[in-house]
Amino acid sequence: MRHSLFRVMWLGMTVSNLGTWMNEVGATWLMASLAPSNLMVALIQTATTLPFFLFAYPAGVMGDICNRRTVLIALHVWLLASAVALTLMTAQEITTEWWLLLLTFFLGAGNAMMRPSWTANIPSFAPRGELSNTITLNSLSTNLSKAAGPAIGGLLVAAAGPTAVFALNALSFLFVLGVLVFRHPRAFHVDTRLPPETFSTALRGGLRYTRHDPELRAVLVRCAASFAFISVFWSMLPVIVLREMGAAPHTYGLLVGTTGIGSLIGAYLIPLLLRRLTRNQVFGAASMIFALALLAIAFTRNYALLALLGLVVGICWIMLFSSIVVASQATAPPWVMARVLALVMLVYGGSAAAGSALWGWLSDVFSVQASIGVAVSGLLLSLLLGRRYPIPQEGHRDLRTSDQGPQLWPNTAATDLHRGPVQVTLDYRFTADNLAAMEQLLQRLRKIRLRAGADGWECSRLEGEANRLRESFWVASRLAYLRLQERLTTEDRKVEAELTRLAGEPPRASHLVAGKI
Repeated sequence: MRHSLFRVMWLGMTVSNLGTWMNEVGATWLMASLAPSNLMVALIQTATTLPFFLFAYPAGVMGDICNRRTVLIALHVWLLASAVALTLMTAQEITTEWWLLLLTFFLGAGNAMMRPSWTANIPSFAPRGELSNTITLNSLSTNLSKAAGPAIGGLLVAAAGPTAVFALNALSFLFVLGVLVFRHPRAFHVDTRLPPETFSTALRGGLRYTRHDPELRAVLVRCAASFAFISVFWSMLPVIVLREMGAAPHTYGLLVGTTGIGSLIGAYLIPLLLRRLTRNQVFGAASMIFALALLAIAFTRNYALLALLGLVVGICWIMLFSSIVVASQATAPPWVMARVLALVMLVYGGSAAAGSALWGWLSDVFSVQASIGVAVSGLLLSLLLGRRYPIPQEGHRDLRTSDQGPQLWPNTAATDLHRGPVQVTLDYRFTADNLAAMEQLLQRLRKIRLRAGADGWECSRLEGEANRLRESFWVASRLAYLRLQERLTTEDRKVEAELTRLAGEPPRASHLVAGKI
């Protein structure tokens, strides 16, 4: 918090989160009063999270290839317009359950498209050495507002109706717009000498990086396997409190607020736990305790006990969500950061949206207890994935861009940069003693080349030339090759340097460029 830029951006996000949580309480209460079905109430959660599945990744692509400040300003104008529309329609008493779902979806779409760019910018608001703290504080912003927002929203709904809550949400977006216009840095987030990627190229590039980074794939698998079942809490709590217990809106808001208070406690506990446990162990323990708390909630109809269980859920929630975000950012270099975070949000949004609809349907067909019971069973089974897909520990990879820039072709005109494809071959000398070590390093290079932009890679021994290994990879154009070189991190360059050391000399390189003869 001593960094002024981080402090003011954190304040802006906290105000926005506060308005969002107030709005969710108002929308949930309004839906409960408009529609008799549990499914319709649960669909409020689906309308909030489904846009992450639909729009987060394209928005992440834009966040990597466009100026993030411009992207964020445009999206907050969209959010402001959606919030104003919901406010005016509710004030005129013309909001139906389907209009409420549609406008909630519009707000969710703006939120889903905004989050990748905002979260990807976090490392630039403070030194990267404090990444874990900045991400935890960013998650804490969400959960701090979760503690206060629902309580304030519930009280406002009880005192003045949902229109007041929707209006305050619109004002929160106006405040954030001011922060973005006057305080957000104007510079582009990636230092590059190359032309920007096209949308389609960047779209494929993010998917390619994910496909060839096993740590990131592990994060996505654990995210999907956990949050599909965790979503039962947010979809069934309003059914339990507003429907089955007949609580007033301010009581529901206060109960939701206890999860935010729990998140504050959890954020304090995370650094203490990580001194003794790995992040994968923290994630597993939090999942198990969350499942047990859900099981108790299914059969509890006492406000005090629900508040206590909400506190436990909040503690576990911040540990789970923060672990996913920290681990994903710890695997992504700056050039693909927004796309990686967008994929995490896509997986989170898709699993939570589908889960919420499923839990609402099960509660209508069978019961709330049956719905939660199925979710608890699934969450406990997801713990079996911990060994094969562990949550990676942050700090073990140096993702800073290498100081060694791309190797440019001499006297190459800008128009020739699009010629291709290009095949690059690197011949390494080996001995019988270091062959196994070099082959292992080359397999590491395979992942490095492919996730940085190569379309293919292979390794072979040269016939007729003893003691030579040939690495070959190919890219779409000269420009794609320059991008690949520019994206190599300090850690990637160390692998290349170790290969050169084992070979005893630099590799013999050649570049074959397709084109007219």
